[in-house]
Amino acid sequence: MQALRRILGMRWYDKVSNTVVNERTKLPDLPSLIADRRHSLFGHIGHKRISDKCTKAINASITNTENNLISDGRIGNFYKYVNNGSSGIAPLKSTDGQLLYNKLDKSALLNNYFSNVFTKDNGFIDKDRLPKKDRCLNVSCFYHA
Repeated sequence: MQALRRILGMRWYDKVSNTVVNERTKLPDLPSLIADRRHSLFGHIGHKRISDKCTKAINASITNTENNLISDGRIGNFYKYVNNGSSGIAPLKSTDGQLLYNKLDKSALLNNYFSNVFTKDNGFIDKDRLPKKDRCLNVSCFYHA
């Protein structure tokens, strides 16, 4: 306030109140400025609480819908929900760095990856890698006669 009085050319003996200084400068007084900042902070915290409640309600609704579909037992409704409810797989980055948006391109990329990662079946069962006979309950499932 002292700096504002100096800018306006007021002296201590002029006996001008703070409200008059604020009216002449058209600036908000410091206590109201501090109060506005505090209220904006509390408003953000209140908004966060409401946002969290909305997110929890949406997630609970989705979970409830999915549980009802599972307990219903009608497989057709389940597949309709799965096929229509999601937007699919997000864009994937290929080995050369391009983003793939097409379903066929993405499936080819995933197929190529998983075919390299997993072991290919050669049709031969190595009996040395199977569990011993005395440790199995039903050994006939492991051996082909």
